[in-house]
Parts: sequence; structure tokens; C-alpha cells
Amino acid sequence: MNNVFVVSNDKKFYDRVKEHTKATYIKSDDLSLKTIKAIIKKKPSDQFFVVQDKYDIPLLDKFPFDFESEDDCVYRWNDKPGVMMFSLDAIKESPDEFTDEAMCNGKYKFKDESYGEFGLTTYPSYILTDDKEEARQFMLTHPKAKHLKGSKLTKTHLKKAIKNKDKFFYIVKGMQYFADGFDFNNVVEEQDESYVNAYSNDLNILLFNTDLVRSNLDDYTDKALATGKYALKFNKSVLNESPQFETTLYKLGKSKSGDGTCLHSYELSLHALNVIKRSCKTPFFYVVKEDTYTNIDLLGNVPNHVTALTFWNDDDSVRLFKSDKVFKNIKDYTDEQWFAGNIHDVNNIHDEKIEISEESTTARKEKYDLVLLAHGWPEWCEKMADTYGEIIHIDSFTLGLKQIAEILERCKSEYIYVVTNYVECKGTFNFNYKPPSYDYRYIHIWNDNDVIRMFNRKHLDENASYCTDQALLNNIAEVKNIRDDTVSFDSFDIIFMSYEEEEADINYRALKKRYPRAKRVDGVEGIFNAHKAASMIAGTHMFYVVDADAQIADDFDFSHYPNIYGRDCVYVWRSENPCNGLQYGWGGVKLFPTHRVRNADVWRVDFTTSIAKQFKAMPQVSNISAFNTDSFSSWRSGFREGAKLSSSIIEGANLNESKERLKTWTEIALPVPFAEEAREGAREGFEYGQTNLLHPDKLKLINDYKWLREQYENKSNME
Repeated sequence: MNNVFVVSNDKKFYDRVKEHTKATYIKSDDLSLKTIKAIIKKKPSDQFFVVQDKYDIPLLDKFPFDFESEDDCVYRWNDKPGVMMFSLDAIKESPDEFTDEAMCNGKYKFKDESYGEFGLTTYPSYILTDDKEEARQFMLTHPKAKHLKGSKLTKTHLKKAIKNKDKFFYIVKGMQYFADGFDFNNVVEEQDESYVNAYSNDLNILLFNTDLVRSNLDDYTDKALATGKYALKFNKSVLNESPQFETTLYKLGKSKSGDGTCLHSYELSLHALNVIKRSCKTPFFYVVKEDTYTNIDLLGNVPNHVTALTFWNDDDSVRLFKSDKVFKNIKDYTDEQWFAGNIHDVNNIHDEKIEISEESTTARKEKYDLVLLAHGWPEWCEKMADTYGEIIHIDSFTLGLKQIAEILERCKSEYIYVVTNYVECKGTFNFNYKPPSYDYRYIHIWNDNDVIRMFNRKHLDENASYCTDQALLNNIAEVKNIRDDTVSFDSFDIIFMSYEEEEADINYRALKKRYPRAKRVDGVEGIFNAHKAASMIAGTHMFYVVDADAQIADDFDFSHYPNIYGRDCVYVWRSENPCNGLQYGWGGVKLFPTHRVRNADVWRVDFTTSIAKQFKAMPQVSNISAFNTDSFSSWRSGFREGAKLSSSIIEGANLNESKERLKTWTEIALPVPFAEEAREGAREGFEYGQTNLLHPDKLKLINDYKWLREQYENKSNME
């Protein structure tokens, strides 16, 4: 018979192994060189087993400890090192090559065998009870268990439980709840490790992930469970059949059709609950919202773990109440208390087999109002109306207090959707979605983007200042994101700006061919006025600006879509200068917040870096700035940039980078058309900027194309 050595600091674990086979105890945390030498001193058999409680181990009831082999390999079972068999000759020859450290470093290879099922037999368990005798009986049969005094799982209990070094731990709430034959050998699948795993319908055998509990104790108490803070995963193999109790069914709404008693109210008010109290003669009653489909047996199937209120899968469309508890304090169970988060005796059951949905015959408009927030009636509004039917249009780009007041005046549904750009879906977006009642205070968004926002009307009315665009940008709004791979959003408008550039028509046609949504602003005098005009024809929250001399790079696709916290920012991509080889933001594609440009009334010399609160230089090259089409255009571009760089008017600019760029502009002229004129313009712009450092009004003239033309012609006449 092969010797068995139990390597552990826990004597109780050794006692458990001894129940299945004769074993020798070696007190140690791991299989170190010292531990191996201690085993060798015990004069083990030619082949011997080592069992460690730091790893998953197999169920030991009928484990083949009499296994034999003629080679010197290290054997393990089911790819797990919880039980290993070693050759005495091999380990004597090189003991340092068989430690846990050597195993982790891949110094020796395993030979794998299979045996039955593996269970996590080493996970500690805690018996939660006020009864000392009950705790003593439990610990007699489960030596690794510890006693937690109490009846409700609190933060204090969890602090004690997380002191263990295991990945998981059990909480057992009283022996009377203990399932016969339950042996704590349950394997948690990787995808279930983020759940609290339940092994009884009454929620009295729970398996917790130690690290998750350690990260936030408050989220895993019985109080957190009652308010649905954490997700439960029920182990179907050990759930008992739900008992049968007589129930009564009540319906929220006005329809008398179908089963159940109609409450003639869309809200579970105090009056509605009093109606139920007068008529209900059963120990439980269901309250179901009108037009709700569910596969729950509403006429008798009651889960074991019902407290005062039970609901399923974060959806309160179906609620099960325990009559005696509710009728004792009826005012505590109204929808008003529910929405305020004041009901704590609650169970939120996560069960993938339970279906709860709205009846498909219900029209969308009868449910939640849909608001389109847009200036004018851009094309995307037309597309949304064609796809989703009746909508409410508010002529604005921004959601401020004024717009919220209009929304509240025109919308009467419980929840309101606000859309700020076209929603493209694989199928039709579900504007019927309703969040769990305890999430009513959040602004719900999709895919980290505020194109679609959903508000609870009552919360919007009472907290309007925390629901505006500015509240979102300042990160003071309470937001909950919903991930949905079926929905995407149109990108922002692309606006091509031109003013007498020689190649403008050719470049615009090329842009329009690749991006049909591109628009054009042409012939507007002054760069400030041109940007204002562009903002007026933009139909999206932000818009791209493409200069007339830009030849867009093949790999640039105008797809950048900032999340809600990146909207009050100007994004500038690099361009390539053909006259001197520089690559930076000058002449590159820009992305502006529409409302900032539209509302701008103060002109600064470098408009791009001053219009918004933030400026971000993007690393990708968006285009070649082919400005060198004629002598004047090349000179004008050089003059303007030379003046900007030399006068340090670009906000947030790195002075060393500006000096290097100015040096390149004024010294380099590559062998391409009109490069000399660009360099000459930069030199003259440098002098102009230096001369007028303290004269901002004169610096602003570099954005006046008529004035620039006059300067160029005067210079030419003098030559």
C-alpha cells in the first residue's frame, strides 16, 4: 500500500483525509524543500501520495491510493495537483526539482490520470446561528467549519469569513436548513465566479467569492441581498421542488381581460394595497403589471425563500408578496416606498428559465415617450421618425433646464427616452426597456454613449439640474450604462470649408464620394464666421471640419465617437505638410462640439485651441494639406502659421515644440511647387507676430483673408 502524506497547516483538513485513507500529517504551507526532506525522513513507500489543501482535490471516497506505476514520473489526477504521486528514488536524487516552486517554474512534467469528479473540498464553511448546540453539531460533522453567532449575515460576520485564504467560502444559516447529503464538494464554473452561488432554494447555503466580498463587504450582507445588490446563481442540481401554496393574482392597470383582479391603477398605491388586503384570503399574492407575459405559475408556485417581497431577474413587472408581512405594515410596501429603495425584506431571484416581457401586442407609443433633441429637422430625425413612428421633437442641441421643462410638459409616460443622433440597429431598438425599480434614479445610457438617454419622469422632474448636459459633462449625474451589441450610432456630420482655394471643388468631390454625408460651407468671409456657419448646418452634437486643401488619408474614416465625458473638447488630427515635411495639427481634420461653436461670440486668434474647455491632439495623420497650389495660398498659409507660432497665441502649446516647428517653417523648403513661397510667408509671419505680441487686435487680422490678400499684393508690388 502506498503511503499518503497530507501537507497542510490545517489539522482539521488532515482529519478529513483520514476518513478516507490512512495518512501521515506534515505541517506546512507548501511542498518546499524542507517539507520534502521531512517526508523522506518518514521512509515512505517506493511510490507515495502527497495531498495538499491549497489546490483542488478529488472526491476521496474511493480514490485509487493503491495505484502503481513502473516509471519515475509525477502523477496527478484530472490535471490538478491537489493529489500527486511521486517516485521515492527520483525525489531522493533531486529533491529541489520537486518542490511547489519547481512545479510552478515548469521544471518537471506531470503524467495525468483520470478519476471521478473533483470537488472543492477545502473551502471553509461558517455556520450562522444563535444556537450553540446547533453550531456544535454542525462542526462535529464538518471539522473545518466555524461558528458565526447571529441570524442575519452582517458586515461583522463577513470580516471574519474573509480572513480565510481560500478562493471561496460557504455560509450555512442554521442546521435546520441544511440539505441532507450536501457535502460541500461543489465546483464553481469559471463563468459563475462573479455570482453568489446558492445551493438551496431558501438561500441558506451560499458560496461566496472571497475576493469579491473583500472588495466591498457592504454589498454581500443579508441587507444587500434583500435589496438585490448582488446577483445570485442557483445550482439547479441541488434545488428542491418549490412548494405549492394558494395564491391570489392582482393586475396593475385598467384592463379587466384575462386572469386576476384588476386594481384600476397603474401604481401600487396605499389605496390599491388596501383593496388587496380586503379581498386577499391566501398566504401569498402576486401583483403583475398590465400587458406582462411570464412563464411563472401565478396560481400556486411559490419559491422556498420568499420573504415579504420577491421579484425575478431585476424586473418588477411580476412581484410576489407574503400576505401576513405586508398587511402588518401596509404603508411600507407601496410603489412610493419601492422606488425610494425603502423596502429591504426583498429577494431578487436570478433565474434564466424565468421569462418576463411585455406583450408583443402593446404599441410602443402607449408605453414610453420618445424625444428627439436636434436643431431644425435634420435627416437623421426623418430616419428615426420613419423607423419608430410618432416622436416628440425639441429644437435644441443641448439638454438644459429649459429643454427639460419642455420635455416634462409634453411627455407623460413613466419613463422618457431622449435621442440626440440617429440610432442604427440590427433589428429595432427596444424603446420599451424599463430598468429595475431601484434603478429609477439613474440616467440610463447605451454603450458608454449619451446618444440615447432614458429618464424616469418623476426623478427628472424632481432633480432636473442633475440631468442636464452640463451635469453629465461635470460627472455629477448618476449614470448607468447598458451594453447592447445590436445598437450603434451614426457618426458626426462632416463639413468641408472652402474660400476661393484652387483645388477646393476637386477635393470636395473626392470627400463626397467617400462620405456622402459630407456638407459644404463655401465663400464665407473670415475663419470665425465660416466655423459659425458650419455649426449652423451641423445636425449632430459634434461635427468634423475638413479644410479645402485637405486630401484625406486612405486609412482615416471619421469614426471617432467620444463618450459622454469627452464631448466638451476639440479633437485635432495631424496633417502632413508637403512643403517642409512637418506632421502635426496644423491643417488637420478637427472635431468640434457644435453648441460651443454655435454659441461662440468671442473671437480668438487660434480658434481651434480656445473654443472648448479641452483640446486633444490625436496621433493619427488624417490628411495631406495640399495648400501649395499657387503662390498666394502658399504664402498665406506660411504667414498665418509663422505669426501664430512666434506670438505664442496657441493655448496650451509646448513652447519648445513651437520653436522647433517655427524653425522648420522658416528654414525648410522641399523641392515641391511653391515651397519657397510658404517659407517666405512663414518668415514674414514670424516678424509680424514678434512685432505685435502686445497687440491682439492686429494678430486677429491673420484670420481675415481679404487683409491677407492686400498684404500679399502690397508686398508683390513693392518687389
